Amino acid sequence: MQESEPHSEYTHLCGPNTPRKRAATSEVWSSIKRLKPAHPAYEKSTHICREANCNRLLKLSRSNSKDTTSSWVSTAAVNHMVKYHCTSGVAVEATKRATAAAASKVDQQLDFTLSNSEKTGAKLVSLKKTGSFSVADNAASYISASIKFYCYSSTHVMKSTFSDPLFRGMFKALVYPEEPPVLTDKSLKLWVDAEFEIMLIFVQYMLMQKHQQAHGNRFAQFIHDGGTLDNKMKFQAMAVQFVDPNFACNHVVSIAFSASLSNTNDAVATKVKALFKQRTGLDFEGAVSSMIQDRAALGVADLLDIEEEACLMHDGDKVGKSAIGALTRSNNKIVVNPFPEGTKLVKLIHSVATFFNYEQRREALFVACEKIGNVPHIRAKVDLNTTRVESAHTLLESVLRINSGLRYFMSLPPNKQHEPCPKIDAGQWEEVGEFEALLNCSRIMTHLAQTETGFCGAFRNLIISLTSNALRAPTLKVIDQAAVGISPVLPRVEVRMEDLSPVGKTCRMRAILELERRFCGNTSETIENSPIECSDRLLLSTLLDLRTVHSNHLTAAQRKTAKSLLQDEYVNFSEQCARFLFEAQNPRPSSPATIAATSKSRKKKIDLSHQLASGFIYGHSAWVEYNSTGSDDEASSELMAPDFTFDKKAAKNEFERSFSNWVNLRIDWHELFPTLQVGPLDLVDDLMMVDMGVVYRKFQTMDPDQKKYGFLPLMASCSRGQIGALPAESYCERMLSCANNILTKGNSLLGVEELEKLVVLRMNRYFMEFMRLNYSHVSKQEFNETRV
Repeated sequence: MQESEPHSEYTHLCGPNTPRKRAATSEVWSSIKRLKPAHPAYEKSTHICREANCNRLLKLSRSNSKDTTSSWVSTAAVNHMVKYHCTSGVAVEATKRATAAAASKVDQQLDFTLSNSEKTGAKLVSLKKTGSFSVADNAASYISASIKFYCYSSTHVMKSTFSDPLFRGMFKALVYPEEPPVLTDKSLKLWVDAEFEIMLIFVQYMLMQKHQQAHGNRFAQFIHDGGTLDNKMKFQAMAVQFVDPNFACNHVVSIAFSASLSNTNDAVATKVKALFKQRTGLDFEGAVSSMIQDRAALGVADLLDIEEEACLMHDGDKVGKSAIGALTRSNNKIVVNPFPEGTKLVKLIHSVATFFNYEQRREALFVACEKIGNVPHIRAKVDLNTTRVESAHTLLESVLRINSGLRYFMSLPPNKQHEPCPKIDAGQWEEVGEFEALLNCSRIMTHLAQTETGFCGAFRNLIISLTSNALRAPTLKVIDQAAVGISPVLPRVEVRMEDLSPVGKTCRMRAILELERRFCGNTSETIENSPIECSDRLLLSTLLDLRTVHSNHLTAAQRKTAKSLLQDEYVNFSEQCARFLFEAQNPRPSSPATIAATSKSRKKKIDLSHQLASGFIYGHSAWVEYNSTGSDDEASSELMAPDFTFDKKAAKNEFERSFSNWVNLRIDWHELFPTLQVGPLDLVDDLMMVDMGVVYRKFQTMDPDQKKYGFLPLMASCSRGQIGALPAESYCERMLSCANNILTKGNSLLGVEELEKLVVLRMNRYFMEFMRLNYSHVSKQEFNETRV
């Protein structure tokens, strides 16, 4: 569905809805009206919402696209009502239907055995006379489904669960005709070990495919984070990001969750290199082009000779915390930028929220609110963990949602209140609204920085620019507290910055200063209006991403630097591609191809000469078998080949020609993605999450011989500027949370090795599903699942 902002001037364009061909029709058409056809004012929109003067334009499709008299499809209209008018009858009924459908899907998933047999081809022989199933096949399916539940479930699961008589009775009552087989600790561990090995085979296969596709160039991003679990043990979470060889998706894969006695930069760097080589089969230096970590671990990247790049999620959150005074700087233990007014206000709101978090007090508040009505029955969101991202904004927003009820309750005489509660005066309510509005500006960074499914490698500075522009704008969107009702969509009004309260103005200036200190290189205590700094990786990615190549968020100097960097990267990339193919045709014992082919340390050799299904690969396989019965010196003399040469001047000329074609490329985004809204498109709101694989596969097909765009399309997925790099290490943060979910109080004695395997497998659940769906031949498993 495509929507636009409300347009009151279009209300006179409403025409009659299409006559219905049946008596029963959706009630949504009482609110969604047809626009008069062939009117240029509303471009390609077809309908307008007249519910509560919404006036948003919608673009709906017909049930038969070739028949202009066919009925309109109401799905998009109903979705609009659910999103913007959740209390309407249409929205309520749609929500009920969606809930019932979701419950039905859950019931279907409970039939583990039958669904598993349908997917894998396992035979369940039905015995009509006895009404039972073949015990052997049913037992295998039961065990496989049960251990998948143990390994991949997002809930707390212990080994003792499968010995629980009630759990076994549930399976017997559902589908299993006989007594379910016993799952012992040994069998569970065997399955986890086997599944972990299969996962490593999948990871190594995909990374080797990328290694070939990149012709030996570095193509991956490494993500890591350290933390202490609830059992007080320190762990290092490690993952690798890379673009799928077929540009089908952006892979983020966990490769290690290692216990660590020391988290110093030297110790972590050594562990990273060793574990990466062990788990992936590739050298860290030859595969990883960039890293993302929090600021405390930037030294690790420096030791590994990788450009330092800090996590945007943490930095973005600290902009908001600094704004309200929760984060300060000190010099010789003396705070240099205190903000007592801000900390006092937030502390007051926290005390009010805590007061009403008790059941009896909250019930007294709701009873009092019944007299004024239109107050949502929600509890204020007090986060016990104050380090949680966006915790302060969530607290303030939840209190503002029930502000009318709180104001009324606080105005009652003490004898009418259940217990006297903390008071918030009118000036403080105004300041709370301003704080929430400023935190709402900075939360854009923490929210968008955690995007992992799209290709967002070039969007880091665009996301920062959104916050910077919002903080520096002449007006601020503040919640209209008097208009807040039960709807979760909070109404906002524009307030001029000069009309903010003194405390609000201070909060805004602190936010801008912290943003400049973290992203603009400002080291002073005053605002300098400096431009946002760009890393080399980000500059490269900006030009390689067809969405941002024309963006104006870079300064003229940054764009000039970006082109120079891309030219050097292009020449180096081309040279490595040529060297890679040269060594494949002229193998030597010292070349990566020959070492990989002759290494005795690899217990499992995977055939990596497999051509990708889409043909999205440049060059030929670099894996060449090398057999020699003599010494290394003899082998070297036998395989002696001409010296490798490369014409860098020709590569530079090729870059100029290819880059000129690249920047002059114009894309019809609406043709490639018909669901995009009509009219001008916003880079972040509209294009950030589109499937760029559609775009790059199209131009790779149009230029199969690389005559027009050269290596630029390949570099978009296989170089330091690859467009899938993540702006935050939130994935590794979730690995630590996942470990705490597994390591419950009843599971505290779980071994470190088994804990690591469970965490890695659970984090790689969707990667494993993707691989079994698209690359099932790699594991060579008979039923496309692990059975021990």
